[in-house]
Amino acid sequence: MAIMTKAALLSELQTDSQALGYAALVAANNDAALAVLLNDKTKGGTISRTIVTATELQSCVVGSEYLSLTADQKSLWQSILLAAADGGVRMSNTNIRAQALAVWAGGTTTRTNLGNAQDRAGSRAEALWGDGASVSVGDISNALRN
Repeated sequence: MAIMTKAALLSELQTDSQALGYAALVAANNDAALAVLLNDKTKGGTISRTIVTATELQSCVVGSEYLSLTADQKSLWQSILLAAADGGVRMSNTNIRAQALAVWAGGTTTRTNLGNAQDRAGSRAEALWGDGASVSVGDISNALRN
């Protein structure tokens, strides 16, 4: 993911590649509305989540599918949940993602649920600069006028 810079933000505001309607807001010097638009969680499409909590992971599990796991699979799953208990796990890490999905057989509802939990609706700022990115009114003002 790219780092948000003044030049990158200015380019986004000037090109409006997703046709979000920046031009009228730029012309009106409405930096607050531009920040709201860039941070709107319905404007960025689907993004990969960086952190998924233990509660979110466990909510994906179908009980009957858990009962059919081997002891080694249950142990690996419990290790992942323990790691996630302290603020979540980085599902953006390919090894952790692979471990979580390896516990559950392809085609199981739990595996599908886990795959879906790794993505969420995101803002345009997050689509451009990563999970959790946001743009402040000051960032907009700085990009447009400095």
